[in-house]
Amino acid sequence: MDNLKTGDLMLFCGHTDGWMQYFSDMIKYATHSNYSHVGMVIKDPHFIDPALKGTYLWESSWEGKADPQDGKIKLGVQITPIDEVLTNFKGSKIIIRTVECDPTLFSEENLKKIHEVVYDKPYDLYPKDWIEALLQRDPNPQKINRFWCSALVGYIYTQCGVLKNTTDWSISRPSDFSLDGENLNFNEGCSLSKTETRIA
Repeated sequence: MDNLKTGDLMLFCGHTDGWMQYFSDMIKYATHSNYSHVGMVIKDPHFIDPALKGTYLWESSWEGKADPQDGKIKLGVQITPIDEVLTNFKGSKIIIRTVECDPTLFSEENLKKIHEVVYDKPYDLYPKDWIEALLQRDPNPQKINRFWCSALVGYIYTQCGVLKNTTDWSISRPSDFSLDGENLNFNEGCSLSKTETRIA
């Protein structure tokens, strides 16, 4: 885990117990994929708080523990210590895909601007949005008032310049960030690794 860098992705095949297991199964069924969750690694996120050190997952999810940013338990956008994520997904398949791009795209300045938009935003539970994602048709693209996991990652990647600015992150799916994904339009010089590294 020490070789992870800001911008790398973690893909998850679902929770193995609790009510989130059913939620994960629903996502996998609807997207015809083994993956139900994705988040982006951030290292030492001083742009949030100088006291925050270590490796975290920037995600939109439910972890059941307080977000280190503000002490709130959330269903939505949050940062979660990597060790906590691994504990919560114990028994699940977890994959790493590294981002390959100019590291300055993930500058503290860029990440701070993104954080100001996504901080404390709720998880997108609107049935209409889920149907649009399933059909890959979105009459109101690029929403910033609510995010599911892959929408958050898509937004961050778009705002950092990894993905083209026409990307509709609102209908992106966890599977889009896997090796089998077909819906990502990268800017020149940017890509995800051609291999997946399993860590659990």
